[in-house]
Amino acid sequence: MNFFLPRVRLACLGGVLLLYWSMLTLTVQGQGFVRQISGDPFAPVNNTGPGSSPSLADLDGDGDLDLIITNFDGTIQYYTNTGAPPQSEQTVFTSAISPLPPPSGSSIQNLKFSFGDLDGDGDLDAVTGGLDGIITPYINNGTKTNPIFAQSSARTVTAAKRNTGARVSALFNDVSYPNEGYAYVSLADFDADGDLDMVVITSVAIHYLRNVGSSSAANFQEITGCDSPFYGIVRSGNYANPVVGDMDGDGDLDVALSGVPILYYRNIGTPSAPRFVQIVGEANPFDGIDLGFGSQLELGDLDKDGDLDAVGGQYSGSASYIKNVLQVTQQPTPTNVVTCVGSSVSTTVQADGDGAVYYQWYRHAQTTDAPIYGQTSATLQLYNVQASDAGVYYAQISSGGGTLFSDAFNLVVQKAAITQQPASTSNVAVGTNVVVPVLVSGPITNVQWYRNGQPAPNQNTPTLTLNSVTPADAGSYVLVATSPCNSVTSNAFSLSVSCSLAPPTLAASTLSTTNEPISVTASGCSGGTINWQPLGGTGTANGSIYTFSQPGNYTLTATCTQNGCTSSASNAVTLSIQGGTFAITTVNTLNCELFDAVKGGYYVTFAPQYTGQNSKPISFSVVNEKLVTSDPPPYTIRLYTDNPAITLVASQQFNNETNFRYEWWAACQSGSTPNNPPTTSGIADQTILLGQPYQLDLKNYFSDPDLQSLTFAAQGLPAGLNLSGSVISGTPTSSGTSPVSITATDPGGLSANASFQLTVTSGSETSEFTITGVSTINCEYISASSRRVTFNPQYAGVTGEPISFSVVSEKAPTTNPGPYTLDLYTDNPTITLSAKQGSISTTYAYNWLNVCSISSRIGVVESGKKLQVRVLGNPVSGKSIDVEISGVSGQAVQIELLDLQGKQLHHQSIQEAGTSDRVSVPLGYGRGLLMLQVHTEKEHQQVKLVKP
Repeated sequence: MNFFLPRVRLACLGGVLLLYWSMLTLTVQGQGFVRQISGDPFAPVNNTGPGSSPSLADLDGDGDLDLIITNFDGTIQYYTNTGAPPQSEQTVFTSAISPLPPPSGSSIQNLKFSFGDLDGDGDLDAVTGGLDGIITPYINNGTKTNPIFAQSSARTVTAAKRNTGARVSALFNDVSYPNEGYAYVSLADFDADGDLDMVVITSVAIHYLRNVGSSSAANFQEITGCDSPFYGIVRSGNYANPVVGDMDGDGDLDVALSGVPILYYRNIGTPSAPRFVQIVGEANPFDGIDLGFGSQLELGDLDKDGDLDAVGGQYSGSASYIKNVLQVTQQPTPTNVVTCVGSSVSTTVQADGDGAVYYQWYRHAQTTDAPIYGQTSATLQLYNVQASDAGVYYAQISSGGGTLFSDAFNLVVQKAAITQQPASTSNVAVGTNVVVPVLVSGPITNVQWYRNGQPAPNQNTPTLTLNSVTPADAGSYVLVATSPCNSVTSNAFSLSVSCSLAPPTLAASTLSTTNEPISVTASGCSGGTINWQPLGGTGTANGSIYTFSQPGNYTLTATCTQNGCTSSASNAVTLSIQGGTFAITTVNTLNCELFDAVKGGYYVTFAPQYTGQNSKPISFSVVNEKLVTSDPPPYTIRLYTDNPAITLVASQQFNNETNFRYEWWAACQSGSTPNNPPTTSGIADQTILLGQPYQLDLKNYFSDPDLQSLTFAAQGLPAGLNLSGSVISGTPTSSGTSPVSITATDPGGLSANASFQLTVTSGSETSEFTITGVSTINCEYISASSRRVTFNPQYAGVTGEPISFSVVSEKAPTTNPGPYTLDLYTDNPTITLSAKQGSISTTYAYNWLNVCSISSRIGVVESGKKLQVRVLGNPVSGKSIDVEISGVSGQAVQIELLDLQGKQLHHQSIQEAGTSDRVSVPLGYGRGLLMLQVHTEKEHQQVKLVKP
C-alpha cells in the first residue's frame, strides 16, 4: 500500500527538502473522521444553495464555535451556537443576524471566510476570496463579543479602531490574484512565530504568504520555490478551499483541500519549518468521505473532546457533520530499534476511540503490505528476528467506524556479513603490489586479516594491501570482521610469490697463478646479498669479492639473495693457485776471496736460486751474518772457516719462509754444495668418515737434512680428497680402503717415500646429530709427557646450522670449523669432545694418546730392561752417525737432533722397536756440539755429539 502519491516526490536543491520513497520510514498516521447522520448539529441549517461554504469561529466570544455559511451567490447565513455551557459536547446552531455584511459595490461574490486577528486588537477579523481572484479583508470594528465587520477594499477604506483598518486593507492590495480566476484563502500561523500567515488557492496555483511583520503589524511576503512548504503540490481545478489544522496530532499544522476525494497533505517538517507531502489511501483521514461536487470543508472541535471534527458544505446548500471518532494517544514506542539477529523486539501504540479499539500490525517491505499473523494487540512483539524481518511496521487502528494508521516503527536488524569474498588464489612475482578487496556489511567494529593463523600487521581494513611482496608474504589469508552481534570469517585467499631473480655473474682477476691470490667479483646483485659457494677450499669473502690466497684448485659459484628470494647458482669459475713450493734450491758460489789466512777469513760472493717464487719482492737474510734485505742477489759477506756452513733465510708475500743450509767452505773448495735426501718418520694408517671434511699435513711426517723446502706428491687418494702444497684435504665421497703413497722431493731432486692405508667408512645411518669419530691429523712430540695434537671431529646428522665445538677443560666453545690443535699431556690420555647444533648436544670420548702411538698397541717394557742408547763413533767424522737403541722392545721411539739453542735439526721415529735397532741420524755439514735425544713414552736419554 503506497500512502504517498508518486507524483509528489520533491527534490529541492541546497538540502531544503529531499523527499523520495524513503519517506515511507516517516509517520503515516491520520485521525478517524466518520460522517454522522444521527445527532447532526447541522440538521437545522436551512440553505437552498447553490453551494455551501461553512466557516467556524467563536464570533460571539462565548467559548464555542459559531457557523457562517456563504453561498456561491454571495448570500451569507449566520448561526450562533446556543448549546449547553462550553463544557458540554452538545452543539446547537440557531439562525441569527450575520455580523458580516454581504458583498458591496462592484465586488464579486465572496467564496469562504477565514477568521483571525489581523490588526492585533484582540478580536477576530475576517478575510475572504472571490470569484474574481480578489482577496477582501473584513475588519471587526466591534468587540470580541459583539463583532461589527466592515468590508474593506483598495477604493473604499473603512476606518477601524486605532485607525488600523486602512493599514490592513492596504496589505491586501498586493496579495490579490485577479488573473488566476477564483481565490480561496486560509489564515494560520504556518511558521509558529506567533503571527498569522496565509495560503491562497486560485484556480491555477497555490500561494504561500508568510507574515514577515508581527501579530499587530502584519506584512505578507509571498514565498516561492523550494522555500515554500507547498512546493511541488500541483494545483487541480477540481479542488477548492484549503483548511488548516493539526489533523495528525503531532503538534504542527496539516492541510486538507475540499473536493472529491478530499486531499490530505501532511506536515512532515516541524511547526516552524513545515513541509507538506500528500498522503493517499487508508492513511488519509478523510478516505472514503464523499461530499459530492462543489463541496467545501471546515475544521473545528465541535464535540469538545480535544480533537478536530469537520463540517462539509455541499452544493445543494446542506451541511454535514464529520466526527473524529478515533485518535492515537501514543505512537509506537520505541519508534526505532537497531538490534542484532536473534533478538526479541517489541513496540507499543495506544489509541482512544468511540467504543472498543482494534489493532492489526502491518509490515511494509517497499513493494507489498501484508498483515502480520497474530499481531492484533497494541504491542507488536517479534522474537528471534532475522535480517529478513527488518523494515517499517505500523498499526491499523479501528474504533467507532473509523480507521487510522499509527506512525511507523522502524526495525533495523544487524549482523556482520561478508557480501563479497576475496579471490581464492593469486601467484605474483616478487615486488608486486597485491590488493585484495572484501566487502563487509553490518555494524562492523573491527576487521583484521590473518596470515597462516596469525594477525597480519597493519592489515585492519576490509581490503588487504601488500606492497612490494616478498616470499615471506606468501601464505593463506582470511579476514575476520567483528560486530557487537557476531563475527564472520571470509574464505581463504592463498598468495604465492614467485622468485625470478637472475644469478650473479662472476669475473676472476685471473684463472691461474703461482703463489698469488685470485679475486673473483660478482655483479648483477645490486641491493642484494652474495652467497659464495667455494669447492676445494675456502677463501675470504668481502661483499661482492671473494679471494683465494692458499695454493689449490678451486671451483667457485655464487647465488644472490634479494627481497627474500635466492637465485639459482651463477656460472662456475675454475681457479688454480700453483703451490710451486717457495724454496732455495741451490746456491751459486761466485767468488771466495781470502782476506785472513791465519784465521781462515774469506769474502764469499754467492747467489741463491729459488723455486715457487711469485712476482712479489723476496726478503733475504743470513742467520747471524746478514740482516734482512730486499736487494736482489748476488750477496757478499765475510765468513771464517770455523763456521763452514751458514743458514740462508728467504720469505715472500703469499709464500712461506724457507731456509737453506749453505756449506760455503765446501763450496769454496769444490765449487758446489752437496745435497742430502729428505727423511720420513712414516705415516700411520688413517680412518675417516664419509661425507666429513678431512685434513692431513705431510710436513709433520717428512724433514730435510739440509733444511730445504719439500714438494709433495700423492697417489691413490680416494675420491673427494686432493693434495695442495703439503696438505691433503677435502670431503670423501665414497667409502672403502685406499693405499696411499706419498713422495717428498727436495729442490735438488732427492726424495723420500711413505705409504699408508686410508679407510673411508660410511659411519652411522642415524640422522640425529652426533660425533661419530675423530680424524687425527698430526701428533707432534713436545716432550716425554706432552704432545701437540691436531685433529678434526667427524659428525653425522649435520643440518647446515652452525656447530659449536669445545673440549671439556681444554678448549672454550667456538663455531670455527676444525681442524683444532691442543697441547696435551700423557697423564690425561682421553679427552671429552662436546658439540652442539641447534638444541641438540653430543659428546665423544677421544683417546688421543692411543691414536698418537704410531703402532696400534703400546709396547710393554720387559722386566729388568731399560732404554739404552749407544752412539757408534763419537766424536763424529762424517755427515751422519749411527745410533744403536735397545731395551725398549715393542715400544715407539722418538729420535731428535738439537743444536745448543734447542733448535730441532732432525726428527725421526721407530714405530715399534725391536730387541736392538740401529738408526742413522744425518748431521749435515755443521761443526760443534749437538744434542741427541731419544724418547719413549716413559723414558728419556740424551747424548752429546761432538763434530769437529
